[in-house]
Amino acid sequence: MFKNYLTYQLASGFDRTCCAFDLAFPEKKELMRCSRAMLLHLDLSLRATSAADKSKNLFVALTYLRDCKGVLESTGGPIPFELTGAYEVLHARLEQLCWDASGNEGGQTRMLG
Repeated sequence: MFKNYLTYQLASGFDRTCCAFDLAFPEKKELMRCSRAMLLHLDLSLRATSAADKSKNLFVALTYLRDCKGVLESTGGPIPFELTGAYEVLHARLEQLCWDASGNEGGQTRMLG
């Protein structure tokens, strides 16, 4: 069965909220690119057949999620609570998954290849 269903649902909800967030075109395009890439790499990590591929994709998903926050902060305006809350929960979950995967791979540097 789908092991991290709740995490995927949180990521999917975060992506939908990012798409609905009203921003100027260049920032909106970048936010959507980062949120879609995060969702894609999370999906790839869930489908990975090797532990190394799972670890790499989880790390990339976490990096794209952090890029989403960077885009939101660069706008200088207020960030809606639903985005902030979703980001915090999803970030904590992805960090935990990365931590678990790095432990299984023998450390952080080993997990990256």
